[in-house]
Amino acid sequence: MIYSGKAKRHKAYQKQPEIAKIKGGFDLVKSEFVTMFNVLVGYKGEGGNITIPKEVKQIGDYVFKECNIESVVIPEGVTKIGKSAFVGCRRLKKVTIPESVTEICWGAFADCVSLEEVVIPNKV
Repeated sequence: MIYSGKAKRHKAYQKQPEIAKIKGGFDLVKSEFVTMFNVLVGYKGEGGNITIPKEVKQIGDYVFKECNIESVVIPEGVTKIGKSAFVGCRRLKKVTIPESVTEICWGAFADCVSLEEVVIPNKV
């Protein structure tokens, strides 16, 4: 879980306990995903099969660097996969990319040696 003691007392946290919006656009989410202004900027999960939250519009640079994820589903609405976003994810086997993605930055899947299947829309 990712949250601070201060977030517990924040009014937004009390109204919607699964997410606390803090001044400046930083979301403290009780999950493994950390976002800022709808950009995924951190991942603190243990890996396995993951689905990125639907609120995410961009995946930031190096977010999943060397994580133990095996598959990832990127939701419709995400438009960009950042530089080296999944670099070194040696267990990653499958990635599903939605039609909304229009940009995949340099090295996004570099050193993903187990990658067997990537579903990429035609317009990317």
